[in-house]
Amino acid sequence: MERRGFIEKFAKAAVGTVLAPEALFGEETLKPALKQRLPTIVKVQDETALVNGEVRSGTLREMFRAGLRVIYSDIPEEDFLQTLFPGLMEDGKVGIKINIFQNKCEHINLILNCLVEALKKFPYKEGLLDRDKILIWDGRKDPADKLKLDENETQLFLNQAGMDDDFDEELDNPLEFDNFSLIPYPILSRKCQFQLGLVSAAGELAGKHPCRDAYLSCFWCREFPELPNGIDEETLNSVYERIHYPLGMKFRLFVLDRINDENAVYFGCDSILLDQLVSGEMGDEWSGKINLVEIKNPSAPVVQEVNAVRKGDDIEIRWADDGYEGHYQIYRSEKAEFVPERSLLIGITNRRAFIDSQGAVGRECHYRITREWG
Repeated sequence: MERRGFIEKFAKAAVGTVLAPEALFGEETLKPALKQRLPTIVKVQDETALVNGEVRSGTLREMFRAGLRVIYSDIPEEDFLQTLFPGLMEDGKVGIKINIFQNKCEHINLILNCLVEALKKFPYKEGLLDRDKILIWDGRKDPADKLKLDENETQLFLNQAGMDDDFDEELDNPLEFDNFSLIPYPILSRKCQFQLGLVSAAGELAGKHPCRDAYLSCFWCREFPELPNGIDEETLNSVYERIHYPLGMKFRLFVLDRINDENAVYFGCDSILLDQLVSGEMGDEWSGKINLVEIKNPSAPVVQEVNAVRKGDDIEIRWADDGYEGHYQIYRSEKAEFVPERSLLIGITNRRAFIDSQGAVGRECHYRITREWG
């Protein structure tokens, strides 16, 4: 199936999400066949991700679920995990490398649990994603210091500092540079078959490289123990290019948390392009470099069976939704395909009918109904 057709059908079927085709394909002069081969970056944004300073776990789970479904949009769900972790063995482990960039992240533990829960929603062989098969690690320190673990909360993973295992120069293969050397942490080079990078990056990112720095922090350096801090940008970029292969191939996906700043989470398999996008270095010319898929408000509980009928200057809207007795929210747009959002809300009712007074005057209207949301 042509990619455009797939994305449009997915957009209509996905609850509360829109995947903008114009964002996928860029200028009309760009051939879709070429665009298909560009790396995909997914931006998932939800108005209810952060409410009164608190991250909503239900919303976050829906955001992760929506983003993961689209990062490999052309494959069926039953093949997702074996595509993300090809050849993951029964005794293999998955590492999730966390890196808090520039600021404290009070919700990192919640993000990790929601990410693992979203992964486990996909079909997988029994045992492969058990608690003892997923290692959360930071590098120099015990990640429990950052996670603020609650003894009463179920953790879906184990945590490890990264330096818990002794370095072995023959196995861990030090990489020599002009004035220093880097040694990969054993948890990167030997212990985990595959890695995910989870980067929480609050604040301004202009000119910053949070995903690159997350990967560089997977290496130990005697001369720069707080790597990547202490090394100039030109050297860091050169080092990153040299060490990215083959260990970089173990990083299957980077997840960039921008909830505090944008109510958004980004997903990308190419860390360099993801950095360039969020830092602004890519500018307005991204359409020739990436497929940017934007998903908005995936947590909105949209009612599917909606009927709108004109009655004079009014529009009468009715819908079917058995088993729900709460309030409904009504949204209106002049666009046929749109996502429910606060700016489009025109009414709230506890009935399964609503009159849009004067809704038929001088415009074409389309409606979405959600259960109580936001």
